Amino acid sequence: MYDIEDAFEKHIERLRSLDYNILEVMMTNVISSAFDSASTVASGVELLESFASVAKRPSMKTVLNRKTADVFSMLASPGSLAELYGREDYPEDVCLTAPLLTALPVS
Repeated sequence: MYDIEDAFEKHIERLRSLDYNILEVMMTNVISSAFDSASTVASGVELLESFASVAKRPSMKTVLNRKTADVFSMLASPGSLAELYGREDYPEDVCLTAPLLTALPVS
């Protein structure tokens, strides 16, 4: 029984001596990998809204800001307005003058 306690205490000390928060790293990875499956602007915006409330740490905010930029670049692509409005013949030059999303929270 003492062997188990000693092993447990050694593992706890090793966790305490880490320079980073394991849960923060894991949550940052979850945020980052969630966007891998976002293939549309709408799904990207949904993910941004979902993670905006839980991204409190600087590393999480940094990843979320990068993903926000990725969603905006998806919005600037020629097919994104067609996707939003359900038209395939949307002119490409309209994308350059499309209004940006203003409903997203600013950190």
